[in-house]
Amino acid sequence: MNQPLTMPNLVAVPSWHHHSAAIDGLCKCTGFPLPGSTLTLSYRAGESFMELLNLDATVTEFRHGLKDSSGRIIVRDMEQTIQVLAQRYADLLQRFVKARAVVILPHQNYVITARASTKARS
Repeated sequence: MNQPLTMPNLVAVPSWHHHSAAIDGLCKCTGFPLPGSTLTLSYRAGESFMELLNLDATVTEFRHGLKDSSGRIIVRDMEQTIQVLAQRYADLLQRFVKARAVVILPHQNYVITARASTKARS
């Protein structure tokens, strides 16, 4: 995951940024979710924000399960994937992030919403 872009001399009212990416086919066994499934991360940008293509690259890490350095899957299900992504962005941007996934399956669609704030620093 890239570092956020910073513009410390930017004099502007913070705006909401919404980054969306396709999340179809994350599961190797089922091929779910189906095409049209999306993840949107939203946050209020200030002096830092993420570049547009960063979310696509990050979602790719989760394709067929997020693995640790030994290759063992540590994040497999959709709900945990959405929460982990929200937390990663909150920690990176140092601000509240809302994640909303629209998951399309053969006989149902569902929405997962996760919220994450910056982890306390010690």
